[in-house]
Amino acid sequence: MAALVTHGAEADEVRVALLLASVLRPLVRRSVPPRLVEAGPAVRSARLHFADGTTVLVRSLRPGDLTALAVVMRRCSAKPVSCTMAPDGSTQLRLVWPGGQRPLALQVLGLDQPD
Repeated sequence: MAALVTHGAEADEVRVALLLASVLRPLVRRSVPPRLVEAGPAVRSARLHFADGTTVLVRSLRPGDLTALAVVMRRCSAKPVSCTMAPDGSTQLRLVWPGGQRPLALQVLGLDQPD
């Protein structure tokens, strides 16, 4: 059986992806709803706070999706339905809500850190 061997920056990306998956998969499994979206520390980023206290930094894959999520969260409860790794190596989180026409996909940049 061949082992996956990675070095340098590639190894760091794999470690980050595994860390994010270990945090996000339980949220998906338990359907923990996000409760707050607020501006993030970087341009075009946001903090997404979940009901269990988990906070991740995200970026919208389509313009306006973070605003749409904020509006949805005021009206009803969204829930995470999947956490996947995109072909480019980024981690994506998909959310749905009652009456939503399509899942909303966000790129997860990382775990929240103090500014």
